[in-house]
Amino acid sequence: MAGLKYDEIIKYVVHAKCEGPLHIGSSVGGKEDVLIHPVDHAPFIQASSIAGVFRSYAESYTDMDSDELFGTAHLDQKRSTTEQQSRIRFTDGKFDLSSVKMELRPHVKIDRNNGSVSSSKSSGQKFDMEYVGAGAEFITSIYLYLDSEENSSMEKQVKMLFGAMKSGEMRFGAKKSSGAGSIVPISIKTKTFHLDQASGRENWLNEELLEDSAYEEIVDLLPKTNAHKERYKVVVKGKTEGAILIKGLSVSEFGPGAPDSENIRNSNGDYIVPGSSFRGAMRSQMEKISSYLGKESLIEDSFGKAGEDQEESYAGNLVFSDAVIGDRMTNDMVELRHRIHIDKFTGGVFQQGLFAEKNAVGDIELEIAVIDKNQPDAVFGLLMLALRDLAGKVMTLGSGFSTGKGYIDVSEITIQKGEDTAQVMFQEDVVVKDDSNIIQDAITALKEAS
Repeated sequence: MAGLKYDEIIKYVVHAKCEGPLHIGSSVGGKEDVLIHPVDHAPFIQASSIAGVFRSYAESYTDMDSDELFGTAHLDQKRSTTEQQSRIRFTDGKFDLSSVKMELRPHVKIDRNNGSVSSSKSSGQKFDMEYVGAGAEFITSIYLYLDSEENSSMEKQVKMLFGAMKSGEMRFGAKKSSGAGSIVPISIKTKTFHLDQASGRENWLNEELLEDSAYEEIVDLLPKTNAHKERYKVVVKGKTEGAILIKGLSVSEFGPGAPDSENIRNSNGDYIVPGSSFRGAMRSQMEKISSYLGKESLIEDSFGKAGEDQEESYAGNLVFSDAVIGDRMTNDMVELRHRIHIDKFTGGVFQQGLFAEKNAVGDIELEIAVIDKNQPDAVFGLLMLALRDLAGKVMTLGSGFSTGKGYIDVSEITIQKGEDTAQVMFQEDVVVKDDSNIIQDAITALKEAS
């Protein structure tokens, strides 16, 4: 910290928990691998990733001077590099290995020009991505270096950033729009070291040896934030009609009588519809509807745009979450379904083509958030048309739709917009409760969208 004037150091010890799967990519192995510490040989979150998420939130959703807090480097008129040093320092997030369970999930690269896989380098490849499973806990330390006369507001700014993390407004790593990367603090303990006092300097020199009692717990005192606003929150409740199968990479049983494939599970063993699978199915249906309506531009607003130029790329405003199917014990006892492998070209049966599948059944609750950006009202209107098709059994989730799998018997769709709520119930007749005209206004916005 040479050249930086400060007389106080505030240390924050953050104990956080993954509420969903987390993928922090590796630069050593394949990009689908989780980052592994070169010494501990265990997953970790590098300090630069944590700092990047905090800085991105500060720049996107607050009016604070992020350069003053996080520092900057730029070229002056003489083409020499000048640097404003950061006043905040992050350490790597180290996981409690007893809480870590790893997941491996399948993905397929899609050519967005034709909506299918192709032979190009950017499409058609099936790849498996590693995740740290939900429930994993880690600890990171954050240090704030202050000049007490000039930087009095920075402590408040840092607490506001912690409040955003607590509110679930920050997501870390990759696949954030598919439900990954949600991390919330369990505990945040803090201590201020006054370096203009002898006792403060002594404590700072021995800060690693201080007892927990020397720190103050502040996680319950953090301010509530709502900068990263959700325009809409949609919850679809229902149950599987028949069975559902979203194939995992492996099966949990081996030997005679074991299935050849089974529905994917999370690190807790629950049978799930991954956020990425739900997102892919909804995108496919929304693309069909938008093409019919001549509103193709809404697809990039909904799901984002990936371009060679980073400035042209942006994230979409739809965020999907994993959904648990039924309960684990019931699905563990679901009987195998045996099928015969048919040659699609000849219509004949493959020799020794009998195979077994272990499907999942039960209640399901699907959640989607629409972030307040990129024409959110029109995007929500397009989303509701796709959810109508899901409820009408025009579309399915997972594989095997030709054999009756993947249909959802939707009982209700609930929409939250600020303080207003709308509800669509599917009984003998469809009943709509929407006193604030949330749905009608969204359909109007969809019609008027550019």
